[in-house]
Amino acid sequence: SRLEPNNYIYHDLLAEKFMDMGDIDTAATHCRRSVASYPVLGDHRYLMVPDPAPELLEAAIRGFEDSRLQESMIPRGTIESDAGELLRRNGQARRAIGFLKRAVVLSPDLYEAQYYLGIASYELGDHQAALRHLQEASRCQPQNPSPHVHMGFAQTALGNLQGAIDHFRRAREKDPQD
Repeated sequence: SRLEPNNYIYHDLLAEKFMDMGDIDTAATHCRRSVASYPVLGDHRYLMVPDPAPELLEAAIRGFEDSRLQESMIPRGTIESDAGELLRRNGQARRAIGFLKRAVVLSPDLYEAQYYLGIASYELGDHQAALRHLQEASRCQPQNPSPHVHMGFAQTALGNLQGAIDHFRRAREKDPQD
């Protein structure tokens, strides 16, 4: 990792090894460096598990923030979206909103940013905002049934059962197997 400090794989391997050894603080140091080098949530497996250690979660968020300071092949909107999704997945929807709103401003056509912002808004009880962002997600990926499922949940929460049925029906039409 000293010879190639920007190679995220070495830092991920070190983070995993230190986690196995029970040294979460050292693991967090390598997690932050890894995420800063390659700010793509799905490629850091240990962050995809339910309830990662709080130190790792914070280190990853600082890594996403550090990545803003350097040039990257990863679009800024994607970086903000992934940081927000990491927080949302770990019960911090309110904190995720800021990252996700920045992602939508940077990349309004990014499906993940719109979708995750819709889900986070729903989790916080802002069903109108959820509907707006989920509708945008559906516009970005018209074949994807997931936004319609969640729009159905939002419509149900708003008491609009016919609207919910319509969205659930559209989701079923888009993917009858799911």
